[in-house]
Amino acid sequence: MLLGLVGTTAQAEVDDTGAFQVLSFSQGEMHQVDGQWAIRREAQELTYKVNGTCVFNQKPKPCMWYGYILEYDSAGRDVEMQCSGYQDSPSNFGNPGELIERNARTFSYVVPLKGNERLFINPQYTAAGGEGRIVRAVTRCSVDGVQVLQFKQTTVIPPRKG
Repeated sequence: MLLGLVGTTAQAEVDDTGAFQVLSFSQGEMHQVDGQWAIRREAQELTYKVNGTCVFNQKPKPCMWYGYILEYDSAGRDVEMQCSGYQDSPSNFGNPGELIERNARTFSYVVPLKGNERLFINPQYTAAGGEGRIVRAVTRCSVDGVQVLQFKQTTVIPPRKG
């Protein structure tokens, strides 16, 4: 079952075949509340603004935290959700420990989902190099070779003032 998302939330149809299902999805600006990540402002389009600190390639940086929350039913199975995407503006991709790719437009990652859980919270961050640009991205995710999720995100990086 494919759940195409053009907004920021969606509900999937009920599937009683035992196949993996996305039950709901939300995305937007994130923050921590009592040590737990939550969406502060739900949105598909974000305007870059520093809302915290992150570590990228072993260096602390001011950044914007955003991400998504996925509610799912895997019929009790542990599964790997394979995600890949494209954005129209090149960026450096990495994580706290390393720079993975420089000046790239495509990205991919694996999300391990536990069969005994139903919720996956994925905080992400950007340190947004450049200014006065708009970055549009599309991400598609599949389980067992079947696309189960597609979502879009736009990040507006305003020009610096003064």
